Amino acid sequence: MGAKLEWDEEIRTVKLLPGMGTVTKARFSPTRDGIPSETLTVKAGYFGTPYNTLKVFTFSDLEAMADVYQAYTFIDSMPAVVLDSAQGVRLVDILESCDIDINSIDKLYFYTTDVNKGWYQSLSKSYLLDTKRYYFPNLPTHWDYEEEEALPGAEEGAVQVEPIIAIRDYWKRFATDPDFSQMVESNGFRLVFGQEDTSTITSMRSAKWIREISVMLIGHPPSEVTLNQDTINAKIGSTVLLEATVGPSDATNKSVIWSSSNPEVATVDETGRVSIIAPGTATITVTTAIGEQTATCIVHGSTQSADNQRAVLDGREEEEKEDSDPSILPDGQQRLAEKGTAATTKWAGRVFEMSADIEPLEPRSEHGNLNVLTGITSLILFFLGAGRKYMEYKKEVAW
Repeated sequence: MGAKLEWDEEIRTVKLLPGMGTVTKARFSPTRDGIPSETLTVKAGYFGTPYNTLKVFTFSDLEAMADVYQAYTFIDSMPAVVLDSAQGVRLVDILESCDIDINSIDKLYFYTTDVNKGWYQSLSKSYLLDTKRYYFPNLPTHWDYEEEEALPGAEEGAVQVEPIIAIRDYWKRFATDPDFSQMVESNGFRLVFGQEDTSTITSMRSAKWIREISVMLIGHPPSEVTLNQDTINAKIGSTVLLEATVGPSDATNKSVIWSSSNPEVATVDETGRVSIIAPGTATITVTTAIGEQTATCIVHGSTQSADNQRAVLDGREEEEKEDSDPSILPDGQQRLAEKGTAATTKWAGRVFEMSADIEPLEPRSEHGNLNVLTGITSLILFFLGAGRKYMEYKKEVAW
């Protein structure tokens, strides 16, 4: 059996109960002064590039998301078993609410209020999010303080747990059962995660008083964003779908944010669908979530559509021509319908209908009859002239 210990509040350490042996190699960390942060800022970026602020959470924001009530076990540097009863938000939920692709994460840096320069804790995604971790409910009662190791049975009944950012917790050394009624907020936003085993010291990695989480992403940041249209002329009540292309093609995070400079004229939703609601002009802007690359499209809302207006509507190209009646043609023209149907043509106030099987006639000249008469007259004059010449010839021969 392990030695029996109790906490001495006066000397802020544990002491051995009389007659229960000795405790050796006790190690203590200095007390650090910190205060809870009023907000939690989440940033993301790439190695060697500035980090962009994605979202700033207030305590109320996180409290509304804090649906996890879970106990966690730790081993501290004493070493002793610590039991933490915590209420918080899954770390993955916080990151995803910032539009961060979990698979694109390389490392996470945790900044705390008690460290003025730099980060307090840096953990890789593989360590914090990909590794299976557990709460060992038997560990507090199966720890040998003389041998500084877990006793057989400590790992029985292990419960797999996920990392959370706690908003309230009750961090208690030597506790044997969780107690959620004693949770406090004085530790601020605290990183809490489970153990891989019952021997590794992990308590110092449970950062408290967190004020910022910076996420380093793998791959390359976006360097540009373009839109499929830069100008739109559209009727009131119509919708147009803008399409954004983020480059380069291997950019890790291609998330974008849409906005309108004049929502009273045109609004835009998260998919890039623009709705024209009033006459006027608005600028639709798309911005990459990482790197803040931008592209714009000018929208003109009008009660009348522009001639030959081209718009991408629901993913299809449509061409509108206003005030053009395909049945009205210039004078003298004919329109042929598909074979087996009839075509109607308006000409000089009259309506003619003809079958598509009828071949169109060549138009006749208005001077057709005059041309025939002229030809006949010319022929008669020719023969008269020829006859006169012949008579003159006969007379010459007779002489």
